Amino acid sequence: MHPLERLINLVALLLESRRPLTFDQIRELMPAYQQQDAGSAKRMFERDKDTLREIGIPVELAPTDAWEVEHGYSIPKDQYYLPELAFTTDEVWALFVAAHTPGESGEAEQAFQKLSAGTAANVLAAMAERTPAPGADPSGPHLGAIADALARRRAIRFRYRPTQGKPGRREVDPYALVFRSGHWYLVGRDRGHDEVRSFRLSRLLSPVKEAGEASAPPEGFDAARQLEAGPWGLGLVPVSCRHGRTDGSRSTSRPARRMRSSRGSCRSGQTPASTRPGPSAIRWWLAWRPWRAMTSTTARQTAKASDRLRRLLVVVPYVVRHPGVRLEELTRLFGLGENELLEDLNLLFVSGLPPYGPGDLIDVQVEEGRVWIGVADYFSRPVRLTRSEALALYLKGKALLGAPGLEEAPALSTALAEIERGLGEDTLAGLADRVEVDPGGTAARALAAVRAATERRERVEIEYYTASRDELTARRIDPEHVFSAIGNWYVVAWDHLAEAERLFRVDRIRAVRQTGETFEPRGLLGAGRPLYTRSGQDVSVRLLLGPSARWVAEYYETERTVQRADGALEVTLPTKDLPWAAKLILRLGGEATVLEPPELSAMVADTARRTLSLYRRDADGTGSRRGPDERGRGRFA
Repeated sequence: MHPLERLINLVALLLESRRPLTFDQIRELMPAYQQQDAGSAKRMFERDKDTLREIGIPVELAPTDAWEVEHGYSIPKDQYYLPELAFTTDEVWALFVAAHTPGESGEAEQAFQKLSAGTAANVLAAMAERTPAPGADPSGPHLGAIADALARRRAIRFRYRPTQGKPGRREVDPYALVFRSGHWYLVGRDRGHDEVRSFRLSRLLSPVKEAGEASAPPEGFDAARQLEAGPWGLGLVPVSCRHGRTDGSRSTSRPARRMRSSRGSCRSGQTPASTRPGPSAIRWWLAWRPWRAMTSTTARQTAKASDRLRRLLVVVPYVVRHPGVRLEELTRLFGLGENELLEDLNLLFVSGLPPYGPGDLIDVQVEEGRVWIGVADYFSRPVRLTRSEALALYLKGKALLGAPGLEEAPALSTALAEIERGLGEDTLAGLADRVEVDPGGTAARALAAVRAATERRERVEIEYYTASRDELTARRIDPEHVFSAIGNWYVVAWDHLAEAERLFRVDRIRAVRQTGETFEPRGLLGAGRPLYTRSGQDVSVRLLLGPSARWVAEYYETERTVQRADGALEVTLPTKDLPWAAKLILRLGGEATVLEPPELSAMVADTARRTLSLYRRDADGTGSRRGPDERGRGRFA
């Protein structure tokens, strides 16, 4: 018997039994446990029981009678079934947007699938002809688990990739979660360094595991200020400003002070690029993602029985509520291929209740591309959300509400209120004052201002930070389009400083000022345009990347990638700015080797020497930069 079939039968039996069943009774009713060696059967049952509990199914041990002589196993229906929730079509769509913001697959998406299976609203109808709102945090699958540990004051450990240096293991007492500038951050005491640090969730490289009881935050602890603290924080470092004159000439003040740069520049032709096509990057991401399983034969062959069970316990209720649903709809909604779905349905067809006769087995019909499921009343409602799933979706929704101009905001607010009631007061009380969602700050104000200017066709003056040169410039721009891609907002504009088309990242706009002037659009491309524009000025950079630096090939535009036998990845990427490439290599902390051009190696060494000289000056007391201890706030890891 296939393990998935055995697990389905066990869930059905424990759900439908009117009283707890002892292992001997379960063994008598289920042939899967009737092997000769009772010890082997018991060990198999224990593994199955643990598997069910791991995916959120509440298998409980309770007395079999009033005298409590024997104890048996049961699945209480009031703890198993998701409560009846009535979401409108708009609310379903808003939750879909929140759950599927760019990032790794995680518990927020699993939560959405369960909710979608438990509502009468047609999910694909809610998704039809809609364009997603801006992406929020690519926090990966860790947000719910960290929030859960935070609420219960449990320490956690994980592998982490810092902005500089090699990845390593961290053990942290979590103090707060902060959403800032499109990202979730964990703020807490790093036990290895015995100081408070901040960790961006999108840089976690492993699942989060508990590490005992956590310490309490120090008196007067301010998570938001901690996040901005020190030279590694998110606060702004003073830089020089280059202004464009009205006559088109340029004046340059003293050289800019060096800052830790982020990923690339946002001049057109210097931006981080999506390596995949589509009508727009964000729409492509949402459209492509649910179909990934269809192209992965290995994933189908190695899928665990527990993962398949988790999926079936969501698919079945959806089909029961929507009889005759098309296979295409199921594959799109639940992110799996048609063959994979049919394999699961074939196993479901031979599953059910003892004595497993024709009237006891689940009835599955697949005709002309449509699916019906019957004789499965015990699976007619989806399983309840786990605590971490509910927290992940709730927190991602809260983060998305911070985006200005969000069309889905009213529907998302009411949907989250419904989930908030389902989470229960205990969970929320555990997180009170320990989760902060920044409504957007400077980036939100800048986004609102440039969107308004775009609609009015009004020329504006902006102060813009160029990461590749570490400088702030004043520019007069004619904004024609504002769009979201890969978790960031961009504005496409004619730049009067450069006298050319430019692409600006909104979170790097420090200020927006009205000029009172209007402009005639030049027909610049908006959403769907490449985030990197190739030109004859491109220089090819060839790098050898270690395991923890492979994300470079996924994040940036590449010309060629070669997988080497030793596990390293050779990539060739274009750039118009070698200093930016030098900073990228330094941030990779020894996980990248320059193969060509040779002048880039020299530039990396020179940049490293100049950066170190700044800190030597500080150590000698000759510099003006203050370290983290002097500020009294700690480091940004």
